[in-house]
Amino acid sequence: MVAVLVHFLFGTIGSLVMFLAFSGLEGVRRFSAPFVIFLAGFICANLAYFVSPWATPLILLIYFLGLLQEHRE
Repeated sequence: MVAVLVHFLFGTIGSLVMFLAFSGLEGVRRFSAPFVIFLAGFICANLAYFVSPWATPLILLIYFLGLLQEHRE
């Protein structure tokens, strides 16, 4: 269960850091944290437990690529 908590924290904190970085690049001053931050942590924890611990970096990479695509538009 410790591994599940660790992957949940990595997924949540990692997606929060990426969200804050891209929000800063776009010049956003006020915002509310999206639900996807907690969803990413939940998905990372579940996939790390049921599939592989390597799923956490993969989920964070997918989220990063989505933010990058949104930033380019």
